[in-house]
Amino acid sequence: MYNVQVNHEGMEENLFPDPSFPFYIFFEDYSALIGRTLNCHWHPELELDYVLRGGVDFTINGRPQMLTAGECLFLNSGVLHTARQREDMESALIMVVVFRPSLFAKEHPDSGFLRYFSGSEESLVWDGAGEEEVPVRLALERLAGLREGEYGYELMCLSEISRIWLYASRRMQQGGQRNDGGAAHGPVKKMLAYIHDHYQEKITIDQLTAFAGVSRTQCYSQFRQYTGLSPVAYLNDYRLNRAAALMLETECSVTEAGYACGFGDSSYFVKLFRQRFGVPPMRYRRERRISERAPSVTT
Repeated sequence: MYNVQVNHEGMEENLFPDPSFPFYIFFEDYSALIGRTLNCHWHPELELDYVLRGGVDFTINGRPQMLTAGECLFLNSGVLHTARQREDMESALIMVVVFRPSLFAKEHPDSGFLRYFSGSEESLVWDGAGEEEVPVRLALERLAGLREGEYGYELMCLSEISRIWLYASRRMQQGGQRNDGGAAHGPVKKMLAYIHDHYQEKITIDQLTAFAGVSRTQCYSQFRQYTGLSPVAYLNDYRLNRAAALMLETECSVTEAGYACGFGDSSYFVKLFRQRFGVPPMRYRRERRISERAPSVTT
């Protein structure tokens, strides 16, 4: 059970267990996510998502993208993204690879080597079915089989990600989904940041528009475009996710969880919670804790 931890700008933090090696592989089991959803976030690092099981609906800078088992997604630096498990498929399991280009040219940041990592595309998707994609699929499978701590782990990571990135770089030369560098979605990042900082307080549309320097119309259209929700729906969804986490991590009462996450009316909180998660808060706590004691998924 967890949710993406972001700072006040909506940027995901603490990605690397070892800061001296800015490369991290982890496995995201969507059955362990609050609401089986990754909340909207971004980070300056590059990301690869390789679907091992099930299916996931991504939203990438407001653009929908479905991925199923065997497909891989590249996300460029600074791209706003969220993901939700598909309800019509089995529980999704994704191998996530996050790294910084500086990993390859740390001592020479101005090296021409970094041109392979500076494409303007926001995302690329490949399914591993084409003949030219077979080496990429095999490299992803080898990455999935690596175990941190084994001899040569770092060298093997670099070897496989280099193989994958050579293919991705060539694909970028052919064109992909363009990345505007963050200019277009700068205001929505500010509004998300405001919500993440102040979700425990009363928040109005006027506060969001003043903070981001946009009109009410722009506020509503940008939220719809980049999150798929209205500002109020996003705020409620974020508050509910935080409340669900609080219910699982503490022994607080339903009323305490609601108030701590910005809901002034306990009955309204319970109503929205039931709509979001399908059960009332106390039952949610009980059932999730039972499921978390069950044997974990192995890869």
